[in-house]
Amino acid sequence: MTTITVKGDHVTFQWSGLRSLLAFRSAITVPRSAIVGARHDPKIRVQGWRAPGTHLPGVFAAGSFHRRGGTVFWNVRHRRNAVVVDLHGAEFSALVIEVADVTATLAKLNRIATANLHPTAS
Repeated sequence: MTTITVKGDHVTFQWSGLRSLLAFRSAITVPRSAIVGARHDPKIRVQGWRAPGTHLPGVFAAGSFHRRGGTVFWNVRHRRNAVVVDLHGAEFSALVIEVADVTATLAKLNRIATANLHPTAS
């Protein structure tokens, strides 16, 4: 599963153990301003060529997958818990992550995306 931590102007997506080994990364940190939105997509399929990463079709996808339109980072075993985080101006164009609580994760990430669209006046 993915642990998401919001600290200051950054959001960190973190994995441990075997998930980090298979993905060749233990964490990805992006600026809050890079988060465009998040959506639940249990039918999403891996596209593109993998480098580096691990892909066992129907079982597990982890790592960087390069395709037209950008590079997508995956760390998913059970697609029913897959959340797609759309990014702009970050290392990846999207993150496809598995989370324990889809509803709470979507609420958290979409609040950040909404705040990016409607920043408070300083």
